Amino acid sequence: MIVDCHTHIWEYPGHLSEAYVAEAQARARTVRLDFHVPPERHWKAMAGVDKAIVFGLRARHSGIVTPNEYVAEYVRQHPEKLIGFASVDPLYDDVRATLEHATGELKLRGVKLGPVYQNVHPADDRLMAVYEFCQAHRLPVIIHQAATFVRAAPLKYSLPILLEDVGVQFPDLKLVIAHLGHPWMADTLVLIRKQPNFGGHRGGPAEPETDGRGNRTAALDRRRHRGADSQPDARIPGAGVTRLHPRRQHPISPAIGEPDRARQRRASRRRHTRQPWRDCGEPICGRYSDSVGR
Repeated sequence: MIVDCHTHIWEYPGHLSEAYVAEAQARARTVRLDFHVPPERHWKAMAGVDKAIVFGLRARHSGIVTPNEYVAEYVRQHPEKLIGFASVDPLYDDVRATLEHATGELKLRGVKLGPVYQNVHPADDRLMAVYEFCQAHRLPVIIHQAATFVRAAPLKYSLPILLEDVGVQFPDLKLVIAHLGHPWMADTLVLIRKQPNFGGHRGGPAEPETDGRGNRTAALDRRRHRGADSQPDARIPGAGVTRLHPRRQHPISPAIGEPDRARQRRASRRRHTRQPWRDCGEPICGRYSDSVGR
């Protein structure tokens, strides 16, 4: 089974501010980005996966405000494949009312947070209320505890180690650190090993295959080498495919579709390299996939 555990939908214009889009485009330089990802486009991109977790984001500080109703309406059209998550902005939303509505009337099954985008410490009392609700209702949380390009988003709130107090106070909370806390992945792995209900995934925005002038990029060359299924659809910002296999679920694994010889070379290198995450006892993404599959 292939599960895309991190996908976004949103409309532009509408859910994203002009300032956010302009800043993202400036960072992309010559590559022209298309931020309009409505349900129809998302559904087409998800053709190659068995399940997909989908959400927007509510982070007014950074110029992202996707209604939970927008996500829920899309998920209702494809309940056999889509798993919808809500989002809540602790600085602007009534946390409890928003979550009760999202998980009750809207039937969403998890929560997506982005403290760095929302300009709030991940252990702030307002976010603690979110964790408390999710633990009580057995809702998994995906949290963007990683870097971002947004200039106004404070990186001091994005360090994965800041989640340790959350794990101590809410030991039964299922929490997934998106993008393995890039670039602080070593800290994330240590934290995941220490907190048995924490997990992570490596998904991230796929690199565009052509630049603004139609020229081929290095991303396309890498994709051709690995195989057609090695990258999520480059048109969906934030897409990240995770292959769940009973014999190889570990997220630090070769890219999907990688040729056998290349996979063997990587395995040989790993045998001669220290791998501290091997002692964690169970696959990082495997824990999370079990929680949303019930």
